[in-house]
Amino acid sequence: MKALLLPGKAVWCIAWAAVGRVVVDGVICSEACSEPGEFMSLACSEVEMTVGRSLTRTALFALWYALAAVAGRMTVMDGTNLSMVWPAAGVLVLWFCAQRRARVRWADAAALVAVTVMVNLATGADGRLVVVFVAANLAQITVFMWLFRLWQPTLWGAGGQQVLSRLRDLWVLLGAALASTSAGTAIGVTGLWLINGPVGWQPGAVWLARNTTAVLLIGAVGLRVGYAWHTRPSAGTWSGAVRWARAAWQDAGRWRVAEYTAMLACSAAACGFAFAVVHGLPVAFALIAVTVWVALRTPTTFVVCHDLVVGAAAVLFTLSGTGSFAAIGDHASRALVVQVFAGMVAVIGLALALGRDERRTLMTQLAAEKEEAALRAATNRAIIDSMADGLAVIDADGRVLVRNAAAVRLLGGRTSPGDQVTDASYYGLFHPDGSPMANHETAYARIIAGEEHAVGEMLVRNPEVPDGRIVTVTGTRLTDDHGAVRAVMLVRDVTVERRHRDQLRRARDALQQQQAYLTQVLDAIDVTVITCDTVGAIVHANRSARQDLPDAATAGQVGTALTGGTAMTAEDTPLMRALRGEHVDAMAAEIRLPDGSTRALLVHARPLTDATGALIGAVTAAHDVTALREREADLLAFAGVAAHDLSAPLASVAGYAEILEDELPADTDPNVYEVLERISGGVDRMRRLIDDLLAYATARDAALKLQAVDLAVIVAEVIAERTAHLRATTRDGPPVLFPDIYTGPLPAVHADPAMIRQLFDNLIGNALKYTLPGQPARIDISAHRRAGDTHHRIVIADRGIGIPDAEKPHVFTSFRRAGNHGNRPGTGLGLAICQRIVDRHHGTIAAGDNPGGGTRIHITLPAADQPHTATASDLSDAGRH
Repeated sequence: MKALLLPGKAVWCIAWAAVGRVVVDGVICSEACSEPGEFMSLACSEVEMTVGRSLTRTALFALWYALAAVAGRMTVMDGTNLSMVWPAAGVLVLWFCAQRRARVRWADAAALVAVTVMVNLATGADGRLVVVFVAANLAQITVFMWLFRLWQPTLWGAGGQQVLSRLRDLWVLLGAALASTSAGTAIGVTGLWLINGPVGWQPGAVWLARNTTAVLLIGAVGLRVGYAWHTRPSAGTWSGAVRWARAAWQDAGRWRVAEYTAMLACSAAACGFAFAVVHGLPVAFALIAVTVWVALRTPTTFVVCHDLVVGAAAVLFTLSGTGSFAAIGDHASRALVVQVFAGMVAVIGLALALGRDERRTLMTQLAAEKEEAALRAATNRAIIDSMADGLAVIDADGRVLVRNAAAVRLLGGRTSPGDQVTDASYYGLFHPDGSPMANHETAYARIIAGEEHAVGEMLVRNPEVPDGRIVTVTGTRLTDDHGAVRAVMLVRDVTVERRHRDQLRRARDALQQQQAYLTQVLDAIDVTVITCDTVGAIVHANRSARQDLPDAATAGQVGTALTGGTAMTAEDTPLMRALRGEHVDAMAAEIRLPDGSTRALLVHARPLTDATGALIGAVTAAHDVTALREREADLLAFAGVAAHDLSAPLASVAGYAEILEDELPADTDPNVYEVLERISGGVDRMRRLIDDLLAYATARDAALKLQAVDLAVIVAEVIAERTAHLRATTRDGPPVLFPDIYTGPLPAVHADPAMIRQLFDNLIGNALKYTLPGQPARIDISAHRRAGDTHHRIVIADRGIGIPDAEKPHVFTSFRRAGNHGNRPGTGLGLAICQRIVDRHHGTIAAGDNPGGGTRIHITLPAADQPHTATASDLSDAGRH
């Protein structure tokens, strides 16, 4: 047995010496490569998991497992075929954890079977036992992988990315190890019993203890060292690992280095004292004290490595026959005690280290949460203090728990004495009407009394707020888990809002009064007034509209037909035209009432805009001119009859006067001739008056025949007719003062030819009539048109007697003549006729002084290239005079 143990020790040392390289290049790299991108610091993690790479790692783990199995077989105890240690159990766990996502999983199982068979056969095991060992290993690794994944899937090595850092992780690892090795032990012991006959309890206990200890020690080392390797800052090379270790050593500090050195020295001294110096005495407990020291003062990775080294030292010294456990005579008991000692050291060290790490993590989390809570509290406090509204939290005992600066300001700086709510009179609380507020009426008292929400207004008036402040108070009831009641009070200053509201109410009342006043005014007048909104809906109709117009009119259709009988569409109504931005002036329309009668109206319409100029509706006003039209019709009939009936007597008077003059003897008294001349003059004046009355009526009522009219031709004809008698007098009689008339280029206009002739005949006739005594008439007729204009501007200037300033506003009024006309004949209708003709053509006419003396008449008429469509106003007098 001694000869067997010496080579076994050499193999054991070789196997454990290879752990570092195998763990780094096999377990760690394999796990990283099985999840590409999980740890980018490893070069192998960036390489795709291929079949060839998976088989290479299988071969690497199989070699490591073979070495560990050979080392274990070298410790077989006499006659039992049971090894004292079995490091292959731990290597097997790391192997299958690393190959958890291998492309060919069957290769790992096949390699496990092959290595188990070869190692056991090569070391003298019976073939039947080899089958038992294969079955036990397969069952053990299957149960461990299933339980490890089931109980702690977030751990690195079980599929997750977390490090073994909590006590729960240790118990999961220990539980999975015990359960899996129990399954393997059951199969193995049963096989030994079937092959070698009845066996005692010691072989099963040794099997269970050695495999569990191997899984616990090597598994913990692999999980911790592998995670540390993955998270190192250097690249995946040995030189990088050395630099990382050197930097960690330098960052540790002088005292930590000294402590590490002391720990290693004490561990070595304890191992030497327990296993090399003292023989036969149970002094290995000293190593437990060192383990506790290391577990409490060093990182967990260092602790698991220390536990592994201590356990390995206990096993190696025991195998070499020295130390406390070598004195045990029974092989099974010796192996069991050694494994229990190694496992106890591992559990104590890991439990203390992981408990410390977990406590430190919790403290760090607690500190972070405390800092975050403090930050949140500071943020909330800053938010509360920055609020314009007052906020206060008060408990059921009246103690102010939270209060921001706005709450103090809104109460005029009156804070509660000792942060305890006091009487309402202390704060100066009143009802909005000025009556004092009782304590039980405050929102806080109502909340404490049981209301869930309390809202109300109150007046704050105290020496600090002498003018008073209106605030709204909103209270909310809060109840914590212990049933304690708190009131959350929100105070808002509504003084300005209340003032604005009162102003708005007063303005609304004033507006309503103005509307009522305007309604009374509109209802008092006889003019029909209707307003509508932007879509044509009637907004207001005064009394006259409601009484006199049919329903169709108040619906937006003022007038159903034009005077000429042409039907009016809805879009042509004055309101609709005004909504399009037009200004409708003196539009003549007829309304057919339900009883069949008609009513004549003169309609005006304007768009309505607000202060910004935006359209808000339209208004129309209609005058009832039915009676006026009837009187005008009567006057027209009378004028026609008068003109016809008076023409015949005048003709008779003129004829008899001429006959009488021809029949008088030569010696007739001259007074008789003078009387006859007066009779002839009166007849002429009467004829002119009748003609002017007919022309005046025609200018207002005759239908227009609009066409292009050449003003040059019209003016030339008028001038020729007006000067024909002068030419005849000059030829047949004594010389006369012939007028000087200049006519510039004249345009074509869109007008009625007969009316335009009448217009220029009157104006040129006036210029020829009203000349200065002893001077010939001088007339200048010109025209021009500015770019963009639709009308031509015609100017007729003379050098006559002019128009007095006081008479200029009235020269276009019917039967009105200027005071300086002298004894020149006239009826006072000439310029009134001109006014009506120009209005009918939608033009303008005005009289002014001519520089240098005389009168200047300005006329605008539509251009021939801008025809104007006749409307109702073209068919009747516009009613401007």
